[in-house]
Amino acid sequence: MIFFHPDRIVVGTDSEKAKGIMKEIYRSLYLIETPFVFCNPETAELIEYASNAFLATKITFINQIANLAEEVGADVHIIAKAMGMDGRISPKFLHHSLGFGVVPQRMLRN
Repeated sequence: MIFFHPDRIVVGTDSEKAKGIMKEIYRSLYLIETPFVFCNPETAELIEYASNAFLATKITFINQIANLAEEVGADVHIIAKAMGMDGRISPKFLHHSLGFGVVPQRMLRN
């Protein structure tokens, strides 16, 4: 479960007391060396928006590539795997699906 192994914890607060309370609440995650980002609330909100927008972009992009691959006879699984080997891109969220973005063309034909 991702909740028990998050990539990072973002805490937006201007209060040292609240920061201490959050450290105590998430103490068990310190033990597994989860990175913590403490910042003001505005920065925390923008981290959330930017992260979600970037993930949506990746998912939408691979869905569009899946549509293109279908049209030209390419294999989107091999494309995504090869793209994910690039350390700048990573394989995370490069799985085409109906979960987000444009519906694959084959679904529209039925």
